[in-house]
Amino acid sequence: METRVETLSSVTRKLVIELKPDEMNEQYGSIVKEFKKIAKIPGFRKNKAPLHLIEARYRKEIDQEIIRFIANEKYPEAVETVKDELGKIIREEIINYKMDPDHSVSAEFYVEVLPEFELKDMDTPTLTIPKQEKKPEETIKNVLADLQQQHAEIKPVDRETAEAGDFVELKLNGVDKNGNTVVQNEELKLELSEEGYFAPVVPEIIGMKIGEEKTFSVTYPEEEQFGMLKGETISYTATVNRIMEKTVPELNDDFAKKIGKFETLAELEEDIRKNLMEKYEQAERAAKQRAVMDYLLSRHEFEVPPILIHEEARKMTEDYFSQLARYGLPPEKDEEKIRAVYEQNRTEAEQRVKEGILLGRFAEKYEVKADEAEINNTLAKIAAGFGGDVPVEKVRKVLEEKDEMENIESKIRQDKVFDILLSNAAFEEKEMSKENSGDDTADEKTAEKTNKKTAAETASEPKEKTEETNADSDGD
Repeated sequence: METRVETLSSVTRKLVIELKPDEMNEQYGSIVKEFKKIAKIPGFRKNKAPLHLIEARYRKEIDQEIIRFIANEKYPEAVETVKDELGKIIREEIINYKMDPDHSVSAEFYVEVLPEFELKDMDTPTLTIPKQEKKPEETIKNVLADLQQQHAEIKPVDRETAEAGDFVELKLNGVDKNGNTVVQNEELKLELSEEGYFAPVVPEIIGMKIGEEKTFSVTYPEEEQFGMLKGETISYTATVNRIMEKTVPELNDDFAKKIGKFETLAELEEDIRKNLMEKYEQAERAAKQRAVMDYLLSRHEFEVPPILIHEEARKMTEDYFSQLARYGLPPEKDEEKIRAVYEQNRTEAEQRVKEGILLGRFAEKYEVKADEAEINNTLAKIAAGFGGDVPVEKVRKVLEEKDEMENIESKIRQDKVFDILLSNAAFEEKEMSKENSGDDTADEKTAEKTNKKTAAETASEPKEKTEETNADSDGD
């Protein structure tokens, strides 16, 4: 067997395998004999047809068996002989195959490998991070107000017309300019406010009566928060099924008892304060991690294997449409739209992959691993989020069935790598003015809104509630 490697790029190779007749005759004859046993050739009894007829009748199937033999038997042998030229393989695919009449075979494999590059360690840089705006007391008030809203009672009202601030249950169907259904929800519960995914629809719903059907069109602003509907004109048909109003509970000790294991409102406030301080620390660490990654990316230029970019962009695209589905949007079937979202994600996907490769290289350099105690500790935190006495082993089994354990271990390794990297850098906080950050784009405005919502509704919630949310997310 002759093997050679052709370098296509820093992360792609072509591996050529050539087999001489004496290396293939025995295998070829064995494959043809197997087909002779099952062949049904008119004019010949079973297992009696001449070999040349068998070869002609089952040419495609015989080639497939030879390709399978080369891929399973010869390819691993070839890789072993040229492993230093190839590097760490992450994908392979046979792209060309040819067998001559004398049974000599040539096969070509397209191979993608991890990039090789000189790893440049941290040289104690001083990195700039945004200065956090910390207003704990104001935030605590906002969190309490949010909790009041979350625990408000929604009851039917004794009137026929929907008013601003009401909750309505309605049937809502929307089609785009091409007649494609983009919104279809039989029982959409909607607060008639100026915020949220369906905010542009709200003015049309205010004033409708129970049982009334209304047809109208809405043109969505060019803002990322509206996802696939941004900039689109949608024709809606809405029917109001029910009108409800919200009664917000008072802030007192009884309210605190309903929230969790708190006896007084003061205990609830203290829990929020403690959780908020932890979130400030987490936000500061995240900012430092971002600064370190940007610094390292600026010092390392390397190509990323195409398959890794594709897989990450595909996952991001799936997550995007899954998020839209939570708003009652039907699964996207327009291949052009799916492709457009996929292409938009490729740049960010490439950066994510680069960061993962860099962190992986530093994990190897520092010999960082996730030991069993650390894994069990993480699983215990996930189990605690479910409440009750959920065994750690049950959580492990669920995650193993979903192939999520590697993600758990990877997160532990990355955190440990960042501990080392952060210890080798200095940081200074700086106010990020509009001049420094540039003009606000639609994406930046959306990110700002998302961050504010996270801080008010998630990051500073009472610890018990936050842990339950995280556990559901990790364990489902």
